Amino acid sequence: MQIVRCPCGKQLRINQEHIGKRIQCRACGEVLLVEDRLDSHPAPGHSDEKRQEWWTGILDMFRPKWKNSDWHVRLRALEALQKQSVVSNLASADPNGDVRRAAHARLQQLLAARAEGTEDYVCGEDAVSELEDLGLLAHVARNATNRFVRLAAARKTGDQALLVGMAYGDPDAVEMLDDQRILADLAKYGEDDSVRTAAMKRLKDERLLADAAIAALAKHHEISIMAAADYMKDPRLLGEVAVRAQDEALRFLVRIDDAAIVQWVAENALTVPARKAAEVRLDELAQLEALRTAPQDFETLVKALVSIASYANSSLRGFLKQEQLTRAIGYRLNSLGGMPMMLKAHDAVRSMRGRVVGRELEVAWDGIGQWQG
Repeated sequence: MQIVRCPCGKQLRINQEHIGKRIQCRACGEVLLVEDRLDSHPAPGHSDEKRQEWWTGILDMFRPKWKNSDWHVRLRALEALQKQSVVSNLASADPNGDVRRAAHARLQQLLAARAEGTEDYVCGEDAVSELEDLGLLAHVARNATNRFVRLAAARKTGDQALLVGMAYGDPDAVEMLDDQRILADLAKYGEDDSVRTAAMKRLKDERLLADAAIAALAKHHEISIMAAADYMKDPRLLGEVAVRAQDEALRFLVRIDDAAIVQWVAENALTVPARKAAEVRLDELAQLEALRTAPQDFETLVKALVSIASYANSSLRGFLKQEQLTRAIGYRLNSLGGMPMMLKAHDAVRSMRGRVVGRELEVAWDGIGQWQG
């Protein structure tokens, strides 16, 4: 009996009468010519090469196909291999170049599948770090189960268009972008407040930030409006936004210390709330100037606090809404008599306006001297 190996990997046992004839492989249908080789065991006197060939054929019957001596068989076996360590070994150590290249491609497929399907960020990120195929990385970036794995894949691709597409719905993707025009669009049109505020935070161009704030005002995106007010610094641009605002105007006006700009808002306000907020801010700036330029005794300072507390339920006034003035008074009291003087003023306000107002004052004064709100 003789053993014939089909290119598909199937081992065929052939009787002696079939030597020199053509047979068909039952596995793949390939037609093979049976050459006159050895019997089931090499006879004495045969060359070492033929003995080695015989033993190799016997071993191939019992070992996995990816270890087969025929590189064609190993190449076909790669398609079904799932064990990453085996594929990695073939990619680095197989003697045949075609097998190594195919194993490398198969390894990339396995890494992409692992990154896409895992819920474990660490496992997914490890897989992404080994991925080199940009097409597979883009696929993982769009389809991975874990959002952080998607971001890691998108970052590795370096594809700005892919990152931008993700950023409209993912604030973490926004953190990878620097283009000011793209960030401005995200600040206006991002899917939710988390995306819009993340984009505003990265905007360095205050003109674009002011435009995003105006867009947020028009759409009543409260959280985005608050973020814009926090990140803007240019007093003129703050005034441009405040002049269009409704109840949010004071958020922008309290960041303006230039009375001329606030006066411009009061005169040109497009809404009644903006005009009233500008008038309140002008009054606050005047009191701040008085604190800086004129000596103030304890009674005058307490009177000013009580005056602010009179509007505790107002949308424009109160210790937390007029925090700059409230803290300026706190600093002046601290300079006059430290913590004891501040406590005395606090107790006076609390006795006249109640515990809730007293608590607001405590919070507003947090961090002044030894005061902890």
